[in-house]
Amino acid sequence: MKGKLVLTLSLAGVLGLSIGLLKDFQTTKVFAQSGQSKVEEGQIFFTNDGDVSRVVTKEEQENRESMLSPKMEDQKTVITAEEQNIVENSSTLSGFMEQENGQGFFFKKE
Repeated sequence: MKGKLVLTLSLAGVLGLSIGLLKDFQTTKVFAQSGQSKVEEGQIFFTNDGDVSRVVTKEEQENRESMLSPKMEDQKTVITAEEQNIVENSSTLSGFMEQENGQGFFFKKE
């Protein structure tokens, strides 16, 4: 009997908490910020924790992202005969071979 009471009270508590939290998540109140109400391009913001933010246009953001992301094209990599032999004679079926110039290549044996 005591177990049923504990189970019933636990379920009621969980249900009550979940309903209360759902109401909090469904509110769409927006609080006005003190200060400037209009955001202009190039405007710089300083946050309380020391971060600096700058407002940019959509085109400027896309230009920056396109410069950072590499084009998904095939690239040619020149490997030495020694690297070729290492890959061919290794027991691994796939992996990454680092080169002396800091680059490298992935290989997969079939």
